[in-house]
Amino acid sequence: MDNLDEIIIHAARKGETGVIKELLEKSANINARDTKGYTPLIIACYNNQYD
Repeated sequence: MDNLDEIIIHAARKGETGVIKELLEKSANINARDTKGYTPLIIACYNNQYD
């Protein structure tokens, strides 16, 4: 996992949509997976971040 992947996962957990948009513009992987195999979308949902 590269640094952008780690950052997008953290941003998804915190609901930081602006950061996520910027990371995607910088080619972050929206399908990145954390150590448990969860994608940013699943992480956001588990943390009640629905935006």
